[in-house]
Amino acid sequence: MSISANQTFCVSAWVRTSGGSSGAGGILKLWLLGGSYNDGESYSFASLNDNWTPIETCAVATTSHTFIRIQFYINVNGPTLDIDDVDVH
Repeated sequence: MSISANQTFCVSAWVRTSGGSSGAGGILKLWLLGGSYNDGESYSFASLNDNWTPIETCAVATTSHTFIRIQFYINVNGPTLDIDDVDVH
């Protein structure tokens, strides 16, 4: 993959607390990697219930990159997080 400076990439997903409970949370992180500098943006979410909730974050490349990484950092000792329909655009 070739990413040029000033290109914007976004990642979206649907999340919820699993099993009919509430309280799951974490961070969605979008990384633009493989260049002289790593770009990235994040979106924090918390106190989810069992309804599907959309989340999204976007990052603008400040230099060229060769790949994208998507990571979910889930709150430690929290309820199980369900993740669905992850899309990079």
